[in-house]
Amino acid sequence: MGPGKLLNDSFGHSAFRVRTGTIDIVYNYGMFDFNAPNFYLNFAKGKLDYYLGSNTYKRFVDLYIWQNRSIKEQVLNLTKDQKRALFSFLINNAKPENKIYAYDFFYDNCATKMRDVTEAVLHSNINYKTPKTYKAESFRQLINTNIHWNSWGHFGINVALGSVIDQKAEPRNYMFLPNTSFSFLKKQALQIRKTFS
Repeated sequence: MGPGKLLNDSFGHSAFRVRTGTIDIVYNYGMFDFNAPNFYLNFAKGKLDYYLGSNTYKRFVDLYIWQNRSIKEQVLNLTKDQKRALFSFLINNAKPENKIYAYDFFYDNCATKMRDVTEAVLHSNINYKTPKTYKAESFRQLINTNIHWNSWGHFGINVALGSVIDQKAEPRNYMFLPNTSFSFLKKQALQIRKTFS
């Protein structure tokens, strides 16, 4: 999903869609309590409790249409057994006792979950494609390409995350950004469709 207008939507979003027979469900690792104390400060620091939620595809996509955000779909090249294993993993992970996780801005977010969950199901048997546009950049440079430089969000994130984000990101670390995660998974994809734009 493309970027939105709010700070927490600035980088876009990623989610799993499971469609089989009469089932059409989205598993969304981007759920959080917007009313949690110090939400924006903790978001800027990259430290919040997030959780895995699920919803029908229609309800999920209607929200993004209402927000006028783009949606792209990537169909992963999985066998039937791998698809079943992925679905089972998501069902189990969405249980109340399993669904909460400690969000990390760079290493554990909705986009890295696409990679990490798929790797867990496939036992790390994934052949990633480094995009042709790849160039070595710091986490700060990667963040700043997604936030307007003259904004409170830009200032807050740059200050809250501190100098640690000046280190160069390895190609795998670029996958904290939904668009980059999408690009890296292209080699694993059967089909890519632009659903809305």
